[in-house]
Amino acid sequence: MRMNWISTGAKFLLPALLLLGACSDDRPTDSPTQGEAKISVDESVRPLVESMVFVYESSYPETKLTAAYQPEGKVLNDVLKDSTVQVGVLCRDLTEEEKKYLDARGYTPTTLKIAEDAVALIVNRENPDSLITQEQLARILEGKDSLWKSLNAQSALGGINVVFDEQGSANARYLSEKLLKGKPFAPNCFALKSNPAVIDYVAAHPGALGIISVNWISDKDDSVCMSRRQKVKVVSVKGSDSTGFVPPWQTYIGDASYPFHREIWIVKIGQRTSLGTGFVSFAANERGQLIILKSGLVPARQPERRIELKTF
Repeated sequence: MRMNWISTGAKFLLPALLLLGACSDDRPTDSPTQGEAKISVDESVRPLVESMVFVYESSYPETKLTAAYQPEGKVLNDVLKDSTVQVGVLCRDLTEEEKKYLDARGYTPTTLKIAEDAVALIVNRENPDSLITQEQLARILEGKDSLWKSLNAQSALGGINVVFDEQGSANARYLSEKLLKGKPFAPNCFALKSNPAVIDYVAAHPGALGIISVNWISDKDDSVCMSRRQKVKVVSVKGSDSTGFVPPWQTYIGDASYPFHREIWIVKIGQRTSLGTGFVSFAANERGQLIILKSGLVPARQPERRIELKTF
């Protein structure tokens, strides 16, 4: 009878153990220093985030960050609706409505400003005009000025072709909000597939005016970055309240004298401590901020410089 009782109990115990094991399989397997995670990144800052991912994975070999580099609209859709994405990187903060939407879904977000960058203008190296005012660019984007002669009466170039990186990109959205105030872009404005594609197009077309993220040409220590920069001329811009024409380099982004500067934000989705938590902390703290500084952008928090003084 004893053996029969054990056999009968085992019939109920085994399924219960299997069910418990199945439940444990659904638990998160990642942590800040191990596991896998998906992140969605604005293509505008791809060079910066690629560097950060490389350093993070090198520091923690048991981690794997799978990054999708996309236009701003698709990144925002991932952040709001894809529950498998732990982190988003955007060229703006989430709006209060977007934060409330995530709260309502049970994915309370944490947002941190990690850097400042800029929207840069580029022209063909044969173009003698590399100075423009904020008002002139607004007139070009509206279609009020469509010839290079409108900027320089001596110009031998014809029409101005304005080239953006992608449909729905952060660069197009930024200039639309800042300069057009809801008005549509002129017919001579069109988009390609990426920031490098804009650089190549401008390098091949003397009449083109390219709109890119400065991150693609700002890192002076990166040979690929510098090869892109050498293909084109970078335009200096005069803002309505600035005293002169300034290029989109680190110094002028940092003191806000370059008029088309903006912020980079990182979004952690949900409150669970995860690999995403570790990457966000890395980006916001000293090592991540040093990578931002090296890339030619402006860190949100200036890394400490420690100087040791010795007496002899």
